[in-house]
Amino acid sequence: MQSPSTRGFSVVLGALLMASIAGLANPRPVAAFTFPQAVKSWYMDTVSTSTLYDMGCTLGNTLEDGSAPQFPLVILDFGQPSYDTVKGYGAWAWNIGYVSTTQIRNAVVEYAHGFWNCTDNNFYAHVAIGVGTSNYQNWSKNAGFSTAMVEAHARAWGTMMNDINQVILNNSYNGQAHAVAAADIEVSWGGSTMARDWVDQYDGKTNWSMFDYGDAAGCRQSGTTQTAALCGNTWYQDDLYYVAWGASVAYAVPEIYREDGAQAKQWQQISKWATLNGKSKIYFEGTLTQHAACAQQSDPNACHNSGIDNTAAEGWNQLIDRCATDSATALTDIKYASDIKWH
Repeated sequence: MQSPSTRGFSVVLGALLMASIAGLANPRPVAAFTFPQAVKSWYMDTVSTSTLYDMGCTLGNTLEDGSAPQFPLVILDFGQPSYDTVKGYGAWAWNIGYVSTTQIRNAVVEYAHGFWNCTDNNFYAHVAIGVGTSNYQNWSKNAGFSTAMVEAHARAWGTMMNDINQVILNNSYNGQAHAVAAADIEVSWGGSTMARDWVDQYDGKTNWSMFDYGDAAGCRQSGTTQTAALCGNTWYQDDLYYVAWGASVAYAVPEIYREDGAQAKQWQQISKWATLNGKSKIYFEGTLTQHAACAQQSDPNACHNSGIDNTAAEGWNQLIDRCATDSATALTDIKYASDIKWH
């Protein structure tokens, strides 16, 4: 684990290693414990380049006048790993099925293009685009992948991230956009060994960050000791720490859906476990909520009735407030807040 001073925004941008990228490190002018305002993330049902351009443009127009957040994180969730014998690795996107890494790359570049173009004269705004997959079906091993295929998918995702950011640089969008990998890693969807392996294989192929926007289901909410506790499905606290912060490319943007604060407590206790073992606390990059997706259901009260309908502000405040209950895990800020919905 690198120290926080070496794991900052410069690490996210380090893969390009070019002087032109330095402008991306502008600090976000938000005071400690001030909610940064949220943007929408998306469960994707398209890789249409024109649609993605329009999506990026819409956000760019929204921030053109300097409205917060000027440094948003948008996750584009393309679904679980998939493979085609002709087109290679990709994802299983919502409602449309297989999409290749080439299709995803082209779509994400156009999102960056749209954002860059539609911020107009606001050259300060900068979007981080999380290119999402998941460990659903244990990274698709349950659907027929071998371990070697899961590892190959991780490497393909890393290569795709290199390609996306190179095209963004080539087109001079890099002053206002960059892409990071993102993975919805959930305890019930697959085991810890395969998840750690996927992260390691991804790490070996790229320096671009990977944002874990998954859960810590079953983990302790209090009373953490130096010994890592079992959460469930082979996951211990140390495994979740690794995929969210311990690996050199890993950053945490956890799901904070629950209105009772349980998820915030679980992640704070994982961070606490780390400090008890001489490791860095987790400097959470952001939070993810699903209030907008809940509102799209046929019964918009279903999530609230199940206690999983935090707004973006509620989720963000729960995590930062819970971390503040212990000096070992306290933070001065969490830079991103995002709320996911169906496209």
